[in-house]
Amino acid sequence: MKRNRWLASVPALLLLSAGCHRQSRLDTAKPAAAIEETPCWWSVYRAALPVDTVAVHLVNAFTTLGLTGATSEQIGDTAWAHAGPTRLDAWRGATYLARMAAFQRGDSTLYRYFVTVIPPAGGWGPSHDSLTVDGRHMSVNPAVSPIDFCQAIARTAQNHGTAPSGPNGEESLAVWRNRRSDER
Repeated sequence: MKRNRWLASVPALLLLSAGCHRQSRLDTAKPAAAIEETPCWWSVYRAALPVDTVAVHLVNAFTTLGLTGATSEQIGDTAWAHAGPTRLDAWRGATYLARMAAFQRGDSTLYRYFVTVIPPAGGWGPSHDSLTVDGRHMSVNPAVSPIDFCQAIARTAQNHGTAPSGPNGEESLAVWRNRRSDER
């Protein structure tokens, strides 16, 4: 008799358990807000390539990844590039913008690039479950992080940049500000 009661409670327990793990429904009432422009690394990259080559590599990477309108300009030893906004279905349907600034210092080019991500219409999809090394489950949503896109830019550009091991003040130079917003 006790076994029958226990067996009868199994479906109820399964329903309750499933409810705890159900993905949340998209809230289409909320407006899609852009994630702030994000530097693709906390410090400044250095490359042995000339500034114009670094810029061309990044413009080509932006285009290869699907961003439209990728262009660059150079004044003296400083170059800027930008691309987008472009809705990229291959990147969870979000809209991406990317930009880069670079300048020559001695025999190195110092550069940074930045990404802005605007969620797709209706917002981000449900979170994706991931398994950590120690076996605990955690919920992550890679769509809200520009890091994957930044990594794709670096792999595609192949500037072979290196970065210092700690902050050195270069990351706050005025050259990294968005040139387009400075012109407005």
